[in-house]
Amino acid sequence: MMIILILIFNFELPPLFSNSFTETFAAGKPMLVLPVSGDHLDNAQRIEEKGYGLRLPPHDFTEEQLTQAVKKLLTDQELISKARVAGERIRAARSKVRAAERIELLVK
Repeated sequence: MMIILILIFNFELPPLFSNSFTETFAAGKPMLVLPVSGDHLDNAQRIEEKGYGLRLPPHDFTEEQLTQAVKKLLTDQELISKARVAGERIRAARSKVRAAERIELLVK
């Protein structure tokens, strides 16, 4: 179900690990997060508070809440724009290339 939503809709439902957040940010997509434990709750709250996505309680949401969240992620231009700008900024930083170049310099 998650993969289908990612492919059909223009947003992501990442697991709540930092790499997934980074990949979603780099893709420039708003997130719908369903925190389950540990730091997931803090991460999900930050995503929502900073305007990069929405969160739902993973075991206690209604069909209507999910429908409304998906609609908002697809139509809320502020959310979409903020995620897009973050993605552009991350991609423009070329951090992977710069890190590889620095590592190569250290190895030589």
